[in-house]
Amino acid sequence: MLASPNYLKNAAPINTPQDLLNHECLVIRENDDDVTLWKLTNKKSGETTSVRISPSLMSNVGPVIKNWAVNGYGIMQRSEWNVLNEMKDNRLQVVLPEYTFPSADIVALVSSTRDKRPAKINAFIDFLKEHLSNNSTD
Repeated sequence: MLASPNYLKNAAPINTPQDLLNHECLVIRENDDDVTLWKLTNKKSGETTSVRISPSLMSNVGPVIKNWAVNGYGIMQRSEWNVLNEMKDNRLQVVLPEYTFPSADIVALVSSTRDKRPAKINAFIDFLKEHLSNNSTD
């Protein structure tokens, strides 16, 4: 979870997942997923906590949610790769760093017949599989 330093400076403390109930939460609406149920796992204990948040803003466009968070409108969940620049520039900060969200799959839409795909496509997919699995972080 991430929020801007300005939002965090002016908001109530966030020490536990339940504290999210008292905050502005920004949600990406995808498919028919239940985007109001946030499941967080404690990295140390492995215990999972579910929190039913009430989104203050919702969109189905990821960059919109990220811009809202950068501009101080609330807390969002995004993949680390999607917010690296904002984190490096301190435009977004991690909220509840001792917790993690469930992993999200990355899907490549290609022909299901490997031997009929160009070799460079197969090589690229193999590279991504190895690179992403070796460099994943919570």
